[in-house]
Amino acid sequence: MANVVPMTAEHVVSLAGTPPPATIKGLTMMDGDRVLAVAGFYLSTACYEFASFISPELHDRMRNRRWIREALRAGKQVLELEKNRQLPIYAVADQTVPGSRNWLEHLGFYHHHKDIYKWHGSR
Repeated sequence: MANVVPMTAEHVVSLAGTPPPATIKGLTMMDGDRVLAVAGFYLSTACYEFASFISPELHDRMRNRRWIREALRAGKQVLELEKNRQLPIYAVADQTVPGSRNWLEHLGFYHHHKDIYKWHGSR
């Protein structure tokens, strides 16, 4: 079973390869000392942007429904961190990542424009 912990810059770098924006706040899904996924929000111009990175290991594990449920539960915990913010929350579906649109829709985002999604819970 995976643990959800506060996200650090090191967690993001381990999956994304680059440091996160300074304003990011989020959570990391861990299995022991292995980073399985990171997800968080950062302040952009007049809105928040949602970003997530899932390791190849978690992609493989998500063939099992239990791991899909755990990943969704962790993603929804991140959304709970930001539900009372006054700015809208947007995400971009990455066309190079299979399941990106589906992931966003399961987390409560809806199609807004082109590859841009807006979270139902945001204002």
